[in-house]
Amino acid sequence: MTEARKKLIEDKALSLLLSQRISGEYALSFLDLRRITTCGAAVIDTFSSYEKKTGSSLPTSAEGITIKLPEMNLILYDDSIANNGRRNWTIAHELGHVLLGHESYTKETEREADAFAAELLMPEAVIRYLDQRDGEPITPDTMTNYFSASLTACKRRRLNLPYEQNYQPSEKELELLKRLFAPNE
Repeated sequence: MTEARKKLIEDKALSLLLSQRISGEYALSFLDLRRITTCGAAVIDTFSSYEKKTGSSLPTSAEGITIKLPEMNLILYDDSIANNGRRNWTIAHELGHVLLGHESYTKETEREADAFAAELLMPEAVIRYLDQRDGEPITPDTMTNYFSASLTACKRRRLNLPYEQNYQPSEKELELLKRLFAPNE
């Protein structure tokens, strides 16, 4: 993935996060993507609800899919997914496909959708902030307290974001950090 594409993914995820009403240190741990405001990009629903409304069954073994309709994108997820972190990952991954304008599913678009999901659920700026605040890398176990993601996703994210002592956040990242970590005035 090119650096420009990585930057686009980070920007799209951060823009979506900033469009939400979130504040407080643990706000991201309560993030429930079933109720996220997608700014008109997609409607999110369950497989069973879709099947009930349309009278048709979905021939899929996937945990989530995106149906592109002329007037909207419909993100459907398997409502039998009990783990909130896993469900959020599935929805975030599908949102990545939509917001990044993917027209087909290739290894590269799947990697990009995963990168989007990681950035949306576990923003790099927040991980770097917590690393610097505590003076050591935040562990995946501790990350599960701050993010609505599974331990497996937190382990993978930490592996892909090694400790960096001198991280400089962008203006958008600073806005997110302010919302999450600035004391209430």
